[in-house]
Amino acid sequence: MNIKQLIERVEKTTKTGKPGWTCIATKCTHQESGNNDSTRIKKHASSCLILAEEYPDKYQWARSGMAKDSIGTKLLQVSEGPTSDTEENEPKRAKQTTLDINVFKEKGRQKDESMRADMQLRVDHLIIRLICAQGLVPEILDSQEWHDLLKTLNPKIKVTASKSFRDDLIPKEAIFVREEQHKILSGTSNLTCSFDGTNVRRKDTFYTVHAITPSRE
Repeated sequence: MNIKQLIERVEKTTKTGKPGWTCIATKCTHQESGNNDSTRIKKHASSCLILAEEYPDKYQWARSGMAKDSIGTKLLQVSEGPTSDTEENEPKRAKQTTLDINVFKEKGRQKDESMRADMQLRVDHLIIRLICAQGLVPEILDSQEWHDLLKTLNPKIKVTASKSFRDDLIPKEAIFVREEQHKILSGTSNLTCSFDGTNVRRKDTFYTVHAITPSRE
């Protein structure tokens, strides 16, 4: 399955009049102009309840893809380490009498890139937590002060824009967290559930459901 199976191309979108795409669910009116951007398509498909009703398999495929690409999943893979012994998988080399310094340089470069990617994941994950759990305003991430802060802490850090968090990283992480919650709760008995509701600033009603395990998690 691929993202093209989640949408239909349209010559003119309702809002902009430009070429774009619409959700394949017949009752869904969601449209976006532009190319078949996989991030935007999966973001909509993974949260479209109409798609879930009409095409549950495609809805679940989109959600699984989002969760797989989340920072949380990648950090789990980093903590678990390689699945096999890399030394055993590497081809055996003939014995040599002289030292090839290029081999060590390449190994050093690969290790440096791996450590840098790991650090980037952890930094972005902490920023997600600041936004979602501590109320950090995403627009701050685009300020010069924020850029200077991260570069002062580590010049090798890539400063991720707020748009990437809002449209890509946070939606993926939300689905990953939801999937992990389902795994825990589906295998637990005697859950305690509570409900709460309030109004947000836009006067929209907001409800939450809390589930507590017997071990108070």
